[in-house]
Amino acid sequence: MIIVINLLVDSQMVSPDHAAVVLGLSPTGLAVARSLAPRGVKVYGVDKRRLEIGHFSRYVRHDKKISFLPPGDELLGAMRSFGASQNERPVVFIADDAYIDFVAVNRQA
Repeated sequence: MIIVINLLVDSQMVSPDHAAVVLGLSPTGLAVARSLAPRGVKVYGVDKRRLEIGHFSRYVRHDKKISFLPPGDELLGAMRSFGASQNERPVVFIADDAYIDFVAVNRQA
């Protein structure tokens, strides 16, 4: 996954102009954040588990509207609102199985 992230950043598909939203802040999500943030990408974390390690990282920003929401309609609405507030469309990274179905079902949203 880290190689893919590096390729995305190097090819400027993910740049400091785009926010990144990491769904799942387990050690995998934390690794994503630690790969993107030093390159100037604003990384926002989402994980319903408030004690997940990524919530405590200096590399992960928190938006109180999305940070602790579980997959579902409320998260979808909050992510739409969050995306509309950004200058460029955010890039979503799925780092937890709990969010895979959520993204698959809402991929056209």
